[in-house]
Amino acid sequence: MKTLITFISQYDPIGVEFVDTKQDDADGRKKRFRPEFGQELTLDSVENYEKDDYGLKISDGAALFIIKNELPDKIIVIYSDEMKVKQENFEAAVQAVYDGKKVYVIQNKYVKEGVHEFDTMYKFVEEILDEEDMSHGDYILNVTSGTPQCQAAMYAINFVKDYHTRLARVNSPRSEKTNQSNQGAPWFETATFKYFLEKQASDYEDNRQLGIEKGEKLKNNLLQRTYKDFILKYEYKAALEILKKNPDIISNKDDQEKSKKALENMISVFQKQKVLKELAADDNLQYDDTDEFQKVLNYYLMIDILNRKGQVTDVLVKAKSFAEFVVGNYLFRKHKKYVKKTSKGFKLDIKSLDNDKISEICDYITQEIKKVNPRGCFGRKSDLMIYSFRYLVAFLEGRNAIVNSTQKVTELNSRRNKVAHGLAEISVEKDELDELVKGLKKLVIAAYSDIDASLYQKYFDYYDIKNQDLIKYLK
Repeated sequence: MKTLITFISQYDPIGVEFVDTKQDDADGRKKRFRPEFGQELTLDSVENYEKDDYGLKISDGAALFIIKNELPDKIIVIYSDEMKVKQENFEAAVQAVYDGKKVYVIQNKYVKEGVHEFDTMYKFVEEILDEEDMSHGDYILNVTSGTPQCQAAMYAINFVKDYHTRLARVNSPRSEKTNQSNQGAPWFETATFKYFLEKQASDYEDNRQLGIEKGEKLKNNLLQRTYKDFILKYEYKAALEILKKNPDIISNKDDQEKSKKALENMISVFQKQKVLKELAADDNLQYDDTDEFQKVLNYYLMIDILNRKGQVTDVLVKAKSFAEFVVGNYLFRKHKKYVKKTSKGFKLDIKSLDNDKISEICDYITQEIKKVNPRGCFGRKSDLMIYSFRYLVAFLEGRNAIVNSTQKVTELNSRRNKVAHGLAEISVEKDELDELVKGLKKLVIAAYSDIDASLYQKYFDYYDIKNQDLIKYLK
């Protein structure tokens, strides 16, 4: 059984306009006149227009046009309070269409309020469909009549609920893709309406084509919007899943592959800490013939994005490890007399120092640690952690950019430890994390100050630039 579900708008069931057969408008086209909605149009008034050389043009509203083309067995008609005035004429028009061709059923539904609210209309149509036996039959939803919210509800429910319904769209009489096909349609008294139906049947030929679809265009638009939203939120794995299942959201095949590879590249950073391909391939970023700086820059970018995504725990835990790695390598490069690198990290090279120098260094670090943590003590341990890293730099070079840029790391270290080791509730505000990440950026610049900053500054915006590139492929 074929069922049509349609809202009724002011353009249904038919519309009329009068064309001035003598006088053209400023653009050289015939002047047209449409009665206002709610205006009563009598046979006498129609006759007067025709006497004044106005030609009568009649066109079907969207619902009636669909009915003529599809001849559904059942028609579920939805009226708002305002459109109830159309019911009598609509049913008369439908009866004239069938006129013994086949048996049909009209079922009327009434919306008391909310025709301009998408959620209300979505729920209303959903309830109608839930009452139907959707396992059998062919259901057509008219997405031309009604308010824009009514039409959107029809589109959305076709896609979201996966009812496998069909969507019917009707162009205007002027072949415009719009629901304004009979804008200004008045209310007709019964005799006038009957006259129009008879005249249209004999005089009017409608060459419009009925568009039937399954909502693929809307589905594609929704998927593109969701895909774009995931990318802008740096949710690359979710975006890739959408693209793999729905590759047609990007029309160009080459752009599809480029997008997949770009997303996989960025995902590998967060899953495996793999260096971005662009960074790894950029020889200008080689530092002392190693990939150390590429790794550092890659890791900083990862922390920056994790912070933007609001992943507080990851930022806290990774920030400390990052700072220790960067400052440790800085000390090892600049002050090998005092620091040595081992498989477990960095240590004070006690064997190369006399006892007085060791005591001087350890006492300085211990006193600095106690300023921020009264119970803290470095003692004569040779293992270096973030506190001792910073203060060893301060001891050797004074309070410089390295020390200043890592201050927030040490301030948040106690809270970081509670999160990492004590399953504690996170008590770090967003502005503190922002300050922390800004400090890490300054640390990168300061620790590798002998690299021309112009060679890597562009990478600080890498993810935002890549996001825009990915979005462009959707067009």
